[in-house]
Amino acid sequence: MLLSTPRWANILWSPNDTWFCVDDNYDPDNNRLNIFHIHPDGRVERIWASLDTAPDAYWKLISWRMKEGIVCVQCDYAKDYDRWSKGWMKQRYDIPIFLPRQVTFDDLYPEIQREKEQQTQHK
Repeated sequence: MLLSTPRWANILWSPNDTWFCVDDNYDPDNNRLNIFHIHPDGRVERIWASLDTAPDAYWKLISWRMKEGIVCVQCDYAKDYDRWSKGWMKQRYDIPIFLPRQVTFDDLYPEIQREKEQQTQHK
């Protein structure tokens, strides 16, 4: 996507480098955000894309809140088509993302975990 676009685009990586956001500035007054996940097997999946909004809308990535499984984005947009007289509005969105977690021994054998818990309660 980045190599094939004739317009300005930027890539914003997550702290753990398994997610990235493409900031696609297709127009001087608008842009789009696309959030992608890189799976362990190398597949890349788009999990979210900003809306095609009215003129004078600018999307930006605010933060990767990885522990919460959230990407925070914001859209700044003109209140009216005459952006200079009406001012700007801001709307934030928390985008839930799937964070795969490591499978543990206790996940595979919950009965052993229950036995351990019962033994510690009786002590």
